Amino acid sequence: MVSDPCYFLHFMAFFSYLPIHSSAAPYISHRLFDREVQAFLAFLMFSAIKMVREETWEAFVADSLLYAKIFLIAVSLVMDSRVAIWFSVIFAVVYLLAQQPAFSKLGTTGSYTYAVGGFAIRWYHN
Repeated sequence: MVSDPCYFLHFMAFFSYLPIHSSAAPYISHRLFDREVQAFLAFLMFSAIKMVREETWEAFVADSLLYAKIFLIAVSLVMDSRVAIWFSVIFAVVYLLAQQPAFSKLGTTGSYTYAVGGFAIRWYHN
């Protein structure tokens, strides 16, 4: 799982928060710690919901990475807006350079067509 470049680069970006936090710790108030705890608890809540709802491990990991990016940028905004912009740029570069691994199973998608008059509406379902 971590051998894929996409996941590896994301985890490297996440762990780069630790030295940034430790270097800014003397200058940041107790408010940052409160926001970090809130973000971590919200991340755990969203991850638990997704773990119950998702069918595959790959979808769970992809959604968890999305939530972690959002919460990391939100907590970085408390520290400094330049750090949040820097993390946004890092995640954009990772998104552009590293492809997310392909889904391993074939999906079962069907479609319904509903025609009224001269109009036809088609939607897809799983």
